[in-house]
Amino acid sequence: MNFRTPIFILFFFGMLSGYSQKLFEKTYGIDDGLANVNIADIKQDWKGQLWFANYGSGVSVFDGKDFTQFDENDGLTNPMVRCLTFDENENLWAGTVGGGISIYINGRFIDFKDTIGGIDDHVYSLFTDRDKNIWIGTKAGYSSTQKGD
Repeated sequence: MNFRTPIFILFFFGMLSGYSQKLFEKTYGIDDGLANVNIADIKQDWKGQLWFANYGSGVSVFDGKDFTQFDENDGLTNPMVRCLTFDENENLWAGTVGGGISIYINGRFIDFKDTIGGIDDHVYSLFTDRDKNIWIGTKAGYSSTQKGD
């Protein structure tokens, strides 16, 4: 190794550090109003708000300034929220482990079983496809909602 090699390496990596970006601007936690730091899923609504599936503490929504919490007192079937999705009417669906699905409509969660039923209570994934069908992954398999013709 000659004398120029270490100088080149130092110069090259020194240049890269000048072009680096700060990856995280702020980390939010309980002190900032988040109900729980065990976040299982995050979705953004049409207003730009962020919705968090707090595994063990329900659902939190962040409007860019403050967090609002939702739990069983707001109609959520179970605080063990694992996944989120939005339907074609911009209603939030929350999949729970042991409580099935809760849907946030008009400021309150309702139990999905009360509206349609037939879904296993252990929901592990939710997905809304481009045709606005909702796919539901449970411990019993998967189900989907199908839009009428």
